[in-house]
Amino acid sequence: MIDAKNDAKRNKIITFRVTDEEYTKIQDAALTRGTDPNDWCRTAALSCCVHKLTINEHVFYVELGLMRFLLTNAFDLLIGDDSEVAEAWSECKNRADKRADELFTELMERRKRR
Repeated sequence: MIDAKNDAKRNKIITFRVTDEEYTKIQDAALTRGTDPNDWCRTAALSCCVHKLTINEHVFYVELGLMRFLLTNAFDLLIGDDSEVAEAWSECKNRADKRADELFTELMERRKRR
């Protein structure tokens, strides 16, 4: 979303050329988000700068986050009132959250060995 407060501070211009086909794709993406092509491009470019991700990587991480949310909540619902299982599941989620970086590093090391 465009911040009106920051709009007055914006004094730099970035332009680039696109083909008719590329413009149509950008326009369609902008319409899907309820904005115009210029604002959509600004948001996409700034998002890449803030998170240091490509657009495809951003989409991947959003989807991964949604999957994590849905799976966690689905398991919570399936466990229901079984307090022993619920406690074990809660401990497992906490361990995963606390060790996320370590687990990632371990996974990447395993991939290198292949």
